[in-house]
Parts: sequence; C-alpha cells; structure tokens
Amino acid sequence: MVAGDAGRGPGGQHLCACAGVNPRCHNPPRHGLEGCTLMANIKVTVDDKAVSQRLQQLLQVVEKPRPLMLQVAETLHQQSMKMFEQQGFPANSWPSLKPSTIRSRSRAGHWPGKILQVTGRLAASVTPASGDDFAQIGSNLVYAAIQHLGGTIKRQGQVRLRTDRQGNLMKRGNLATFARRSHKQAVARAVNYSIVIRPRPFLPVTDNQQLNKPAFEAVMGVLNDAFMKSR
Repeated sequence: MVAGDAGRGPGGQHLCACAGVNPRCHNPPRHGLEGCTLMANIKVTVDDKAVSQRLQQLLQVVEKPRPLMLQVAETLHQQSMKMFEQQGFPANSWPSLKPSTIRSRSRAGHWPGKILQVTGRLAASVTPASGDDFAQIGSNLVYAAIQHLGGTIKRQGQVRLRTDRQGNLMKRGNLATFARRSHKQAVARAVNYSIVIRPRPFLPVTDNQQLNKPAFEAVMGVLNDAFMKSR
C-alpha cells in the first residue's frame, strides 16, 4: 500500500495519500492504500494488511462504495489537519525552526506561530478527493513534497564585491569586501548554495512506512462501522 507519494505531473509537483484502487496509480491495482500521483519519483510505501483486508471485504459487499470512500478521504484529511495543528505526530515532533528563520518571522509579525502555517496556504492546499474505487488527500503545491519529506534545494545567486578603480578586488586581509548598493565600483560573482529542508511530515504516515496510530484507528473505525452496517 502506498500512503504517501510525491511526483511531477503536468501541473508540477504533487504529494498525496490515497486509499483504494486508483486508476491513476502506476502500481498494479489492489484494494488498499495506493499511490495516486502522476509520474511519481518519490514514494512512501505502506503495507497494512488489516486496512487492506477490511477494504477488500467491504468493496465486495457494498453496492455503492463512493460514500464510503468519501468518508475515508475526509478521515485522512482530518488526520492531516491535526498534524498541522499539533505540529507532527507525536505532538510537537517537527524539527524546530532555525534561529535566523525565527528572527525573520518575528520581524514580519509571523512569530510566535505554527511552523508550517505562516500564511496557511500549505494546509489549505491539502484537499480530499474520492471515487468508487479510491479516496485520497493531496497537495499540488510545488513545495509540498520537500516540506513533507525533507531534502536539499540547490540554488544559484550572485554577490557584489568591491573593486578599486583598476578593477581589482578590494580585500580585508584575505577576504573580499562585499559591495553595498551605493558602491559604484563593484563586480558581480555567481555563487552556488544549498538550502537543507528538514522533513516535517503532515500526511499521516510514519518514518517506518505505516499509517500513524491515530490515522490507522480512524480509518479502521470508518471501515469497521461500514462493515457492520453492511451485514
């Protein structure tokens, strides 16, 4: 079962968690939690036999599975929103922000606050969807996958260094001197740098590729209730 999936499709990078047999998945169809993104290149695989077996039983006896799948999708969405609110599972398990980030947010009036909710855009982008054979939550934001999984962003920038009238770099000891905007005698130099993003999972999947305990209990509760009503 695939509970988390990040990939690049026509609309950019996607991240999602799904349940069911989704025709958009690249995995062989089976009842359970399935990856649902297009052209996936990062995948978190979950193998939860209890959920798979119960879902298989239900899809064999339920004539109209769409309402059930909608309920499962909404349950997954609720679990994701809880992770945003409590900042991970267990609560407050996300890595703290760097002191420089906290200072920057404080100056902008966004701190104290939630780590991944400066504007609320990321949390709002996580939406549920469902059909007869799948239920899913996901985000289509470009940065959703790296916030969930972590990673390194490589960027290229430039710095302006002061020069003398002959174009030679001005130095203090062995170090070049940065130029301010007011300095007319300067040269631009390209610099490469990396930004390391630590993982802060907001989909209800653990590091060992299982649904976390609250999500498992919530989804199983939905499936068990539906199974009892179908008998």
